[in-house]
Amino acid sequence: AAAVTAGAAMLTPATQHRTPSPGQTTTDARIPVPMQTVSHHGIQISVPAAWKINNLACGTPIADTVIIAGAPVPACATYPTPTGLTVVRLGVPSYVRALATEPVVVDGHSGRLGSGTPAGERAPLTVLVLPDLDVGVSVASPDPAAATRIPDSVRVVPVDSYGCVDRVDMSVPPVQPVPRFGATQVLVPGRPIRAAVCRYDDGWLMRSAPVTPTELDTLVDTLNGLPVGVSRPGPGYNVPPEECAKATRRGYVVHFGYPEGPPMDVHVHVSGCNGLSTNNGARTTRINKPLVDLLISHVSYSGALPNPAELR
Repeated sequence: AAAVTAGAAMLTPATQHRTPSPGQTTTDARIPVPMQTVSHHGIQISVPAAWKINNLACGTPIADTVIIAGAPVPACATYPTPTGLTVVRLGVPSYVRALATEPVVVDGHSGRLGSGTPAGERAPLTVLVLPDLDVGVSVASPDPAAATRIPDSVRVVPVDSYGCVDRVDMSVPPVQPVPRFGATQVLVPGRPIRAAVCRYDDGWLMRSAPVTPTELDTLVDTLNGLPVGVSRPGPGYNVPPEECAKATRRGYVVHFGYPEGPPMDVHVHVSGCNGLSTNNGARTTRINKPLVDLLISHVSYSGALPNPAELR
């Protein structure tokens, strides 16, 4: 999408919504602020690059942050909430979505925009809802400009800025646009120059993150060193059948880009219900703890996870 200047038109009824491209933007004309994009359930927003995603203590925000629905919350004592924070939530409950009542159009998708204070809460919210994507965005901020600018940055994207597609059927192996030579011998053939980790739940992209250049070689070496086969959880792992049904639609896609030719995807299944494995469409291997730890460190995980150290 073409970049637009700071101060572009905010969301209004029947207005086609546009979003700045990732990169440099500003809330003060004199001070450029580096930005990052965050994806969830078919949409992408822009927030300051300095923000950490799911920056929580005991489920409570401790700094300006984006909170993604489904992130695991450790059981611990209540943590005092600092004042003056800007908190964005991707995926909000129905009582919050009810605040959005004004019709808007976001990249061709009908939605609703509104503001108010939910019952039982103190902080006013700005809320954007896109019903056909089953997604809502809320912003709580002491800065009125941020409460307007962040919902206005929402884009509907079939492929996000890191190369992660909005929906993936994790129950079937990936289909590569053009098979790469060597894909039957190693999971990641050739020399990719970039990668992203994409996490899916119920087929939807829940979160994505780029792999840094220093981590890329480690990731490729880890994947290519995995033995052929399918891992199984160790003794004692057991989850209810309904959780297993969800697990078939949950997992990771590692998206690799090359200096030339098509990209390549590797699917990674970390649920013990349907086999723990990686697959590039031509080769299936087991998984190991270093791989699982690396994926979780980038985009977390929301389901039941066998202990990677006890895989068989």
